[in-house]
Amino acid sequence: MRRYMRVGAFISVCALAVACNTSTDTNTPAQNETTSDESQQAETETTESDEDNEEGLESDAESDNDNEENDESNEDDEVETSNEEPVETEDLAVSEEENNDDEEYTDEQVSGGYLIYTEVLEGQDLVYSFVRTPEDLNVDERFHQSLMNSDQSQRELFSNVYDFELDGTTANFYYDENETLSMASSESSIFWSMLDEIGFRFGVEEANLFNQDGERGLQFAENEWNEPIEVDNELNRGYYVLTEETSDDGEPLYISGAVAGEEMNDPNGEAFTFEQTLEAMTTVNENDGLYQTGIYEGLTIQEAEIEDGLATVRYEVTRDEQAPEEERIQFEHVIQLAALDFQVNELQLINETNRVISIYPLNELADPSVENDGSENQSKIEKEDVSDLVYNYIRENDVFDTEEIGMMVEEREGEDHYAVAVGSSTEEKFTTYAWYQVDKETGEVEERE
Repeated sequence: MRRYMRVGAFISVCALAVACNTSTDTNTPAQNETTSDESQQAETETTESDEDNEEGLESDAESDNDNEENDESNEDDEVETSNEEPVETEDLAVSEEENNDDEEYTDEQVSGGYLIYTEVLEGQDLVYSFVRTPEDLNVDERFHQSLMNSDQSQRELFSNVYDFELDGTTANFYYDENETLSMASSESSIFWSMLDEIGFRFGVEEANLFNQDGERGLQFAENEWNEPIEVDNELNRGYYVLTEETSDDGEPLYISGAVAGEEMNDPNGEAFTFEQTLEAMTTVNENDGLYQTGIYEGLTIQEAEIEDGLATVRYEVTRDEQAPEEERIQFEHVIQLAALDFQVNELQLINETNRVISIYPLNELADPSVENDGSENQSKIEKEDVSDLVYNYIRENDVFDTEEIGMMVEEREGEDHYAVAVGSSTEEKFTTYAWYQVDKETGEVEERE
């Protein structure tokens, strides 16, 4: 704009000079002389003005060039800036949010250990009561107290011991051999079932029966015991809440999935993993109202896993009002019982709604180095290895010519061995000569009747 104004001023001066020159034709000589002098002065001023204007134009041009260079420099800077890697603000925001989420959790360490009591439901089926004791009891005391409170024997043989101790995962019972230590057959069956069920959930693997002097050969329940007794519980997945019955202390009673007849295996016949177990526990089969799920309405389990002896369960609560305390306690109990079937030593219940992590100490005797997400009940002997074991058995015992026989291997639900049919096959049928069974744990081969 300044350039245009200066050019306009230059044109005006030129026009004025022309007008002055034109007027000299009609003026007097004196006037002409004066006019001539004025005209000459005007021309001089015009020339200086032109020079100034030209210098101004050159200055403006230089200024414009500088501005253009600055503009080009700014454009280059913008180009260079645009070539830089973009800052991932979204990722930073997510990262900051995750950090904030971690800081928002509140840890609650649940004090005290657990006690498990059993009661007889019908026949010899056992149901459970699960409580956490505020008393400072070690695992030996809690295990023994659980047995004593569950004792159904007339002579209270879990209580009336000479001495009791836990040696690692072995329970040692010492009895006065001079006392009567007999039981009826039905009473004896319940006694051993309680030892198996409670012992397993405390991590006990075997039990010894000694006399008061620590010697074997004790006469107990109509038998003489010279060897350790293996604690062998029934496979179980999941727990449910009995609707009508409670324990003698008014505590809720829980029925196992095995006793209830609920689903415990996937379509391939493999025992449920921990996550599958909790998923199955959210519903129940038709049971005439005998029991119900312990996963109350409005609670959704998001994730469940076991790693290095630690069971972790993440859940959220979507209901507006707070669940009754009874429902919350039942939920906590069934999850702890379900985790104990996997021999974990700690459970973390993570409430994503309230941002609270509740930490429950569980099986103190469990080995955290043993991965146990259902694999404890997986077969050690794989199905594809069975034929070779049977072929070797037949060769060693010279039963058949192995080049003339074939085999069919079956894995039947609920059995701890594989069934093997040995025979010959044609296009129409398979003719069976003999049946064998192969132990899933040891691989031992036996001929079946």
